[in-house]
Amino acid sequence: MSAIHTDARRFNRHAPTYQRMTPEEKTLGHGGLYRFYDANRHLLYVGITWTFETRWNSHRLTAPWWMLADFVALSFYPGSRNPLHYFETAAITRERPRFNKKIQRVPVKNLCRLAPPLPRFPDGE
Repeated sequence: MSAIHTDARRFNRHAPTYQRMTPEEKTLGHGGLYRFYDANRHLLYVGITWTFETRWNSHRLTAPWWMLADFVALSFYPGSRNPLHYFETAAITRERPRFNKKIQRVPVKNLCRLAPPLPRFPDGE
């Protein structure tokens, strides 16, 4: 199965943990890459996890950018042979999120081809 990338959508950071993902997103699999954006659609943070709700709960408690998060986009990689950290490193290298601490240039020449496509945002928002 190929990767599944969602469009960016409004994110309710105040919602209970079990309501932070849409019902459709919950059917797409466990684990993947997530991107959080502020109200102006500037990239705040890129991360990976096997359980979105658990990881996001951790961010809620400790991340300085959490209160700025207004949009989220998810990428799922069912059956991928590449470890999730390859996709994360590629996205961070290409997109340079404001709050990721370890932004590095990756020497692997073709790594950025693994970066997920940039998400589309809802019109009129």
